[in-house]
Amino acid sequence: MIVQEAPRCYTGPIILTLDVLTGSVALLLVIAFVVQVLGCAAVAVPSATGDLSYTINRTSKRKTPYSK
Repeated sequence: MIVQEAPRCYTGPIILTLDVLTGSVALLLVIAFVVQVLGCAAVAVPSATGDLSYTINRTSKRKTPYSK
């Protein structure tokens, strides 16, 4: 009688690796979202209270076909 060991199953380690990668990507996305929200809040609060203001000045020096 010959007893042979069953071949190794790679399903578990592959699923574990994919799970870790998916969790890492999800964690990075959550961190990026939180940083973005905090950054917007850091600018919006002083702007809403009047402590911070900015002006966008768009003057064009190009001549349009209709200008003389």
